[in-house]
Amino acid sequence: IVHSSAPVAASPNPLTNNPAAPRIARNVNTHPQNKIFARISVGKSNPYINEQIPLSLKVYHKGNLRSLNIPPLKLDNFISEKSDKAKEYQETEGIDDYLVYEIDFMLFPVKAGTLAIPSNQIKAIVLEDNNNLTLGNFDPFRMMNPFLIEREIELETNALQLTVKDLPKGAPKGFSGYVGELAVNHTLKQNSVKAGEALSIQTKLYGSGDPSSIDTNLIHESKLYSVFKDKESSREEVNNSIKYFELITNTAIIASKSTGKLAIETKPIISFNPKTGQYESHGGQRFEIEVLPNTDDSSESENEPALATKENGSKKKVVATKEIFVIPD
Repeated sequence: IVHSSAPVAASPNPLTNNPAAPRIARNVNTHPQNKIFARISVGKSNPYINEQIPLSLKVYHKGNLRSLNIPPLKLDNFISEKSDKAKEYQETEGIDDYLVYEIDFMLFPVKAGTLAIPSNQIKAIVLEDNNNLTLGNFDPFRMMNPFLIEREIELETNALQLTVKDLPKGAPKGFSGYVGELAVNHTLKQNSVKAGEALSIQTKLYGSGDPSSIDTNLIHESKLYSVFKDKESSREEVNNSIKYFELITNTAIIASKSTGKLAIETKPIISFNPKTGQYESHGGQRFEIEVLPNTDDSSESENEPALATKENGSKKKVVATKEIFVIPD
């Protein structure tokens, strides 16, 4: 999760950025009675601390919008992330139909209490009727419609206030601060392994919180096996304005030389679910595998020559001969 910092520009079609466009006048439009106005809204006004809440910035217009310049929103006391894609659609406001340009943000409040999101200013260039058009200044070869002029206006969004709740006391041991829905699934690829060889446990995590607060080293250490973190992959998707992540990790387990039953345990992940208001435990599992003798053991190295069988059945050592290279001075 990163802080939103770069100005946001409208998409090239049908809205185009045109920094060189003439700036003729400046108006402040905040009311739906105007042909263009801006509004912000949040999906939840009383979230828990660290809970993801969606924020939408909508610009309503009548098809007369040429470009937008949206500076970074004032989002103190929040970690914020802007969606990569804007939405464009039609919406009815009162009795009027508007075209809407929407940019979505994901917010994570970092403190409890009353938090304010102040109004934000947005600059836009719109097309308006050219009421000063006369025959003398009419240019039939002008690329833009001569009956329209470009005008720079300034939009101002509404302000919002959120009441952020602290997490309940009595968090279980091992809680690392993850707030959101979470599902954890471990899959053991095989039920047996030869001594000294590796087996794999795949872990899938799916949730709506901040994955950076999750420790993905989920296999308990043991003297009976070694643990090696392998491949890790992730992806994200937005569903009903909430951003979800899927994280897949693979862990290699190498059993010791001993044979027999081997138990492998995974560490539970403690989360807080804002929908239920409860702390929850996920993914604490115990796997039992069979460690088999390794008949393919190639531990007999060049320093430990293999044993050959004599005709009478006894063993004799076979000394390996090597060619010695002498490096001249």
